[in-house]
Amino acid sequence: MEDNKTVDTQTTTQDTSTQNEVKTFTQEELDQAVSNRIARTKETFAKKLGLESYSDEALESFVSEYKDLSGKVTELNETIATKENILFEKDLRVEALSLGVKTENLDKVAKLVKTDLQENTELDVKGALTQVLEDYPFFGNVVDQKTLQVGIETKTDKSAPNEVDAYLKAKYKNSRYYNEK
Repeated sequence: MEDNKTVDTQTTTQDTSTQNEVKTFTQEELDQAVSNRIARTKETFAKKLGLESYSDEALESFVSEYKDLSGKVTELNETIATKENILFEKDLRVEALSLGVKTENLDKVAKLVKTDLQENTELDVKGALTQVLEDYPFFGNVVDQKTLQVGIETKTDKSAPNEVDAYLKAKYKNSRYYNEK
């Protein structure tokens, strides 16, 4: 048993001495290790970008192409926004006309609808148009009957003669087209 203890002690001593040994690198070895690591990182980066291998020219070409495409995407997004705005304006005008808005009031109604849509995101175009026409009925062709009746006397008895009927009767009395009722 004592022999086993001696062997274990010797093995432990050798392990400890191996751990205490520190490997030292020369500056050249360290530079080479760093260069290898950088090269591997560049190659990994180039493959992620879709390049066959890393080179300064390939990277510059990629960056230039990316900038060109980025500019084109920005232009296309601006064009899309402009077209969507034009389409919205036209849809708004068609919907306004279908709801009876007078053509001379389309611009005013459109501004009011846009304001309503910005303030209340739950509204749709038709809802905003309806609300504007309720608030400002004079923008539409449909006028409230109460507005029509103010200050206007209507004649319901058509059998009573008036000045126009008397004039027409006298003028066209002998005409074959005049039908006296």
